[in-house]
Amino acid sequence: MDENPIEKNIFTVSLPTSKSVLIRLLLIRFLYANEVIAIEENSSEDVKIVHSNLQIISKHTNSNEEITIHVKDCGAAYRFFLSLLTVTKGKWFLTGNERLLTRPIAPLIKSLQSIGANIVQTPNGIHIIGNELVASEIEIESEITSQWASSLLLIAKKIHLKKLTLIPPINSLIYITLTCDLLNLNGLNIHQKENLFFIKTAENTQSTFEITNREKDWSSAIFWYALAAIYNNCQFYFPNLSLQSLQGDKIIASWFQNFGIYSQEVGNGILTTYRLTTLNNFYEFDLANHPDLAMVLAVLAILLPCNLSLKNLKTLNYKESERLTILSNSLTHFAPTEATKDHQLIIYGKQRFTTFEQPIALDSHEDHRLAIAFSLLSCRYPISVKNKSCVKKSYPTFWNELAEFQNFTKNLT
Repeated sequence: MDENPIEKNIFTVSLPTSKSVLIRLLLIRFLYANEVIAIEENSSEDVKIVHSNLQIISKHTNSNEEITIHVKDCGAAYRFFLSLLTVTKGKWFLTGNERLLTRPIAPLIKSLQSIGANIVQTPNGIHIIGNELVASEIEIESEITSQWASSLLLIAKKIHLKKLTLIPPINSLIYITLTCDLLNLNGLNIHQKENLFFIKTAENTQSTFEITNREKDWSSAIFWYALAAIYNNCQFYFPNLSLQSLQGDKIIASWFQNFGIYSQEVGNGILTTYRLTTLNNFYEFDLANHPDLAMVLAVLAILLPCNLSLKNLKTLNYKESERLTILSNSLTHFAPTEATKDHQLIIYGKQRFTTFEQPIALDSHEDHRLAIAFSLLSCRYPISVKNKSCVKKSYPTFWNELAEFQNFTKNLT
């Protein structure tokens, strides 16, 4: 029987496990079940950082010596561990790489100190004396990062928290919602009313979340959705990815219908299908809740091409690098771009440049999201990516996966 040509043109993508989900689950299980759950050998660098430090904390709880918890460049670990260590008996020194120590954390320190936490911040890290804390209400800023709020919600049961107030403006609300959803699946009852979160806890909680169900990462999937829009004679299959995911970045499936890419659940995963679509002259996406998607969308505007506006990108310059600045400056090699004072990035992909005198080397600045997004440009332009190993932070197998796809395209029909 002849091979089905559609099946022949399906590329199966091995996405990493969602680090946003897994990191939260690691912390929840440690805090409320007193266990350090196992992780896969090929887990992302951030997940490994959280896992290894939880093992250290477990071993040295109640120690009279100050124990160093080094989280390298993992922002989630830095913010989540700050709250966790304040309620874990012992003496701790929380630190990380130079760039991490410049990232904002003062509002979280202030909120924890307001309920009695013993915290002293220095240029080299944060000294913490962990102890039992009790607080029925806390308020926290959330304009720069949602992780401050998530950090407090993760210790909610430990401190008997009843109400968390977010001080507007609120950014990346979907990640706070993810934290609440996972806590609710692990025995808490959290509900939101505008900027207020009300928490109810029970003495004995039973997890309803299957820890072996390692859901794959929607934030990483956007690279392959972009390739689906470029190679529209190819379909992509994503095992263990779901349209019913708790991850907010599943909005990718909806947004990419603008570019003719439709998603359907097949088996235990998602299959993309291209439908002939006339591109608009201009697209606009609000990234307030989806900052990790900005980089690939910006590059895609040049490759399709189309004109594209990405709004509410204020938090990008507080990430692993000054993403907005670097992204804007780098893409000027390929098309006119405009970074506005109101944190908007406009890419005039319709006016993209078509010829280059020599290959362009783009510096990722050790930022995994930039390295992955820049690599997409190689579909059309002679480029190379500097400091490319940084992808291990979220997607350790990315370069191998991309090489497999490049071989796959040689046989496309």
